[in-house]
Amino acid sequence: MGYLGAAYAAGLFFASCFPIRSLLYLLVFAVGVLLLLVWKGRLHWKAAILLAAVFTLSSGWYYGYTATIYQPVMQYAEQETTFTGIVTHQTIYDGDRAGYQLKGMFPDGTRATILCYTKDYGCRYGDELTISGTMTVPSSNYLFAGTAYYKAKSIFLQAANDAVVTYTPTEGHTLQRTLADVRTRMQQKILRLAGTEDGSMMIAMLFGQKQLLNDTLEQAFFRSGIGHVVSVSGFHMVILLLPLGCLGRKRLLRHIRLVMTGLLIGLFSILTESPISILRAGCMVLLAQSGTIFYRKSSTLNALAISFVILSLPQPYLIRDVSFLLSVSGTFGIGVFAPYLTRRLHPCTMLGRLGKSFLVMFLVFLCTLPVSCQFFSEVSLLSPLTNVLLIPFCSLILICTVFVVLSGGILSEFFCGMAMVCCEIVTKAVFWMEQHLPLQLPVSSDILSGFLLLTAGVICLVWCCYPRRRLLSLLLCGQMILLMMLQTGIRWTQRNTLFLSVLGRNAEAVILVQYGQKVDVIDLTGHHKNPQYVRDYLQKNGIRHVQSLALLQNTPQMEATYLQTLSGVTADAVLIPADGFVRQTDQICGQRPQKAADFTITEDAYQIQWTASSLQVICAGRTVTISLKSDETAIREAMAADFTLFTSEQNWLLTEQRGNALAVLAQGDDLQVAINQDGNLSVQIL
Repeated sequence: MGYLGAAYAAGLFFASCFPIRSLLYLLVFAVGVLLLLVWKGRLHWKAAILLAAVFTLSSGWYYGYTATIYQPVMQYAEQETTFTGIVTHQTIYDGDRAGYQLKGMFPDGTRATILCYTKDYGCRYGDELTISGTMTVPSSNYLFAGTAYYKAKSIFLQAANDAVVTYTPTEGHTLQRTLADVRTRMQQKILRLAGTEDGSMMIAMLFGQKQLLNDTLEQAFFRSGIGHVVSVSGFHMVILLLPLGCLGRKRLLRHIRLVMTGLLIGLFSILTESPISILRAGCMVLLAQSGTIFYRKSSTLNALAISFVILSLPQPYLIRDVSFLLSVSGTFGIGVFAPYLTRRLHPCTMLGRLGKSFLVMFLVFLCTLPVSCQFFSEVSLLSPLTNVLLIPFCSLILICTVFVVLSGGILSEFFCGMAMVCCEIVTKAVFWMEQHLPLQLPVSSDILSGFLLLTAGVICLVWCCYPRRRLLSLLLCGQMILLMMLQTGIRWTQRNTLFLSVLGRNAEAVILVQYGQKVDVIDLTGHHKNPQYVRDYLQKNGIRHVQSLALLQNTPQMEATYLQTLSGVTADAVLIPADGFVRQTDQICGQRPQKAADFTITEDAYQIQWTASSLQVICAGRTVTISLKSDETAIREAMAADFTLFTSEQNWLLTEQRGNALAVLAQGDDLQVAINQDGNLSVQIL
């Protein structure tokens, strides 16, 4: 069953990477791999035919889903229409705003799931909303790949902000509404007893809801490698199902345990709004316990393969969902790969057990590494260590939180106090590790991500072809070495190229000029998201030091945001306008802000000039001018340069002066202009 699941997943993956016209090439590839396995004696020819059939059917199902489900919905993109659906998920924001996920249909009967951001109507699960307006594709930017994220969840459209919404309360969906109310009361109880700071962590660990969690703390969790504890996953399922393990092994008790497990998984899934990781873990647990009823030994690999097929069959785009892939790869690592390599280790001492636990976590880290490199800007090398040291405290927090919501009086206060102590330990530990052990490995290139995925495929092929599977562990360790070598090679080829990156637009706009490892940052607008743009850019490129940081719209709030967001980054100089605000004790990136009416940054290979109306970057005889104002006079003055960047109502435009005419070279929210040492200019949308 494991081979069939792998063939099914491979078909979905290759179909998601290549258009339908490439199906023939996919079949040739699949047949070639299977013939190799037959030649090596690892497969019987009948099994090879079966695997090829599964690969073909899964690829065909992906293309069929695209043609029958995706494309009919996408015909409404950028079109005015009406959509009627029921609320299946809601998120309440500050300022009386809310985001609703609606499942319903268009006037012609086409069924779909869409997003709608509007005012808070106080909706409950199952209430009906009618949307009249323009439908758009969920937008993406440098901080969030919204289009790909929502497509993986089969959400293809969202209502425009100016859409007209009609709210209709409905009856029904009693169970979901009751559990939603129960969840709200539980969260209120936790916040009342533990306060906002610790309570938000306890809520995130129990329900997976991170709205109240501090952004800095959430980032520290993910950068230290234990972000999965604040995202509902199999870890939570194991903790919650521990009491059922006390039931005996008699046949009747096994039936009772299976029923109770199914009920508990169903209730917890609804309570946590059915995240895909919980559904995957629930399927595996139910399959394992079903096997015990018939006195069959359960196989983690087979259960994982069956769960993968069950969950992705009605929604094949899950093959691109990051949470689903991390859940599957992590489960493979901890349930299949790690036990195989550590089965001969039987440590008798506490130090030996800790060493084995660290080895298991390291092997799980290697299994999830290709997925992390594909979807994130960096991977945490701290993950094995932090999981071994902090997971026991996180488990205690989760258990105590469960007792807090289930008990009352003195018992609730007692368990809440224990949870708060553990929260304090975990918080201080992750912050200390992030500051003193900065072992995050940046992922700076799509080539690198593709290389890692290819490496993972080769490793799986070697595992299938050669009996001595210990070679797999050596290849995975070599993967890390090749990762670092490729990283160094990419940086070496780009050492003489200047990159001018414009991130955000309109109210959000920040300029980053990079030449080698030298980076200059110019914040044009002072928007609260700009420090996040800077942080993500520096992380993706593995940079922890900047030449200069210029805040052209300086405010006390802006300084505080940069101070918090760029806590691990240093700078040679921090510049603000002559009329800017400076606190006597403030330091940003290790430097006190300096006032300047304008500035000129001169390096050996490039120059940056800032005036009141424009910003000029000069490199290799090329001048790119960025207009700092949107009035026609400023734009006209800026157009005297060879190349001009300015904002329109929609996005950034890069234009080239050609005689008396302007040629638009590129447009988009996030642009990057590259100028090499020969003066050749190229541009890409980030």
